[in-house]
Amino acid sequence: MGLDQGLLRAMIEMEKGEDEEKYKSKAQEGSDLMFPVTIGGLTHRPDINVKYHTTIRLFDRKDDDQSKAHDTARKLNLVPPNPNETAIEPTTLQGRDGNTMHVLRLHGPHSERIKSYQPHFKGQGQDIPNFHPHITVDKDTWNKVKASGAKTAKEAGIEFHPAELRHGDRVISTYPHKEEKSEQLDKGFKHVAAGLGIAAGLAGAPKTSEAPTPATTRAPASIPLSPYSHKKMLNTIEQIESASGKLQHHKPTKHGTAYGKYGLMPDTIKETVHMHPDLRSKYGKVATLQGQDLNNYMRDNPGLEDVIADRHLQRLEHHFGQDPSKLGYSWNQGIRGTYHAKPEKISSHPYTQKVKSFYSKVK
Repeated sequence: MGLDQGLLRAMIEMEKGEDEEKYKSKAQEGSDLMFPVTIGGLTHRPDINVKYHTTIRLFDRKDDDQSKAHDTARKLNLVPPNPNETAIEPTTLQGRDGNTMHVLRLHGPHSERIKSYQPHFKGQGQDIPNFHPHITVDKDTWNKVKASGAKTAKEAGIEFHPAELRHGDRVISTYPHKEEKSEQLDKGFKHVAAGLGIAAGLAGAPKTSEAPTPATTRAPASIPLSPYSHKKMLNTIEQIESASGKLQHHKPTKHGTAYGKYGLMPDTIKETVHMHPDLRSKYGKVATLQGQDLNNYMRDNPGLEDVIADRHLQRLEHHFGQDPSKLGYSWNQGIRGTYHAKPEKISSHPYTQKVKSFYSKVK
């Protein structure tokens, strides 16, 4: 299903370049399949608080069928670009009214692969003329990257994370990917790098075969236990949150009151149900419930909290791999809070300390 013509023109203008407030407005009201990006550890632009990302496909949240978009996305192997093999070019896009949007264009085979996903979404979302993957950034960040002379995403402190379908800053679904050998991509990158005049900088870069093991398979660093167990992690959270179900009266917070043996927050319950079509079709009513009504609904559907906890932990694993410390911290502080947190803050946090204490003991 396509976009209405007014929004289509506005989004194309945004792609060409519009001022920050218009960009923010479109980012908040639109729907975006993207690779989230961190730059120097930051997840959001400091000027307008919009998440750094590189778009895979834009959708209209009113006119496009999000379930079809999700169905297409989950069938693709949406592999995040390798920052070592992705060349960047600080440049600007000009709008028709003369406003400037500062971007970091992506070059190389990883950029071309993002373009290759477009035909799979035929009839879904927006076809942008001359689509070229890029990261829209604030001017200060753009100036720093340009002044640094960074030629690759890695050199600029850029990291790409597993693909997400989002409505503004709300995550609808995440997409795990299969790691792959990248010899051909590496050859293609070196060809592009030579064309951009950065081949010399590659001499000291690590070879693909010497790169660190991906986060999804790396052994936990903070809690050196192997192998990681999804079930043990759930049991650890249950022990911390409710003494394995014995103490389920949670204190109210500014974000609401947690529910049940896993301490599920209302927003976590609603987001998890909404992100999964099978849950949404059966339990979609949770979106309209608040407070005690939501608690009553959860109690009236035995086993639902186990399913939601399981799916939510899977989502965290897609973001943070198999490190119990990070998983515990993100369960307590959220995905965004974990991306913002420094390693020492994560390791010293009281919730992380509890995870360290219980993970080795539970079954």
